Amino acid sequence: EDRRRIRREKEETNAARSLHQSSRRKKKEISAALFIERIYRGHIGRKVTRRWASKKSEIEAINALMNASAVCMQRMWRGHSGRNVAKQLRKEMTEFIACIRIEEAKADEIEYWKTHKVARFKKKKNAK
Repeated sequence: EDRRRIRREKEETNAARSLHQSSRRKKKEISAALFIERIYRGHIGRKVTRRWASKKSEIEAINALMNASAVCMQRMWRGHSGRNVAKQLRKEMTEFIACIRIEEAKADEIEYWKTHKVARFKKKKNAK
């Protein structure tokens, strides 16, 4: 009976040891799998970030080019419009000055005829 008891105790300790070892092995496997997954996720994240950074810089370059083009077009249009406005203002100013000169000439002529009545009668006589 002693032998049976000793054998049973040995078997129980061996079973407990093997259970403990298999439990530890499972924990190690799970831990290793989690570690590998974490490292892989980091790798994928860095890879995606690198791609996004290159895309982002490409998009920013395109935006800068479009802004520069828009500024150039606006500058050209504003210059063209400004020249047209200036041309129109010069034209209006010359017409205004011409009108003033005509009015001044008429006023001068009226003033002249007021002071030179004899010449006025001669002019009317020659006109008939």
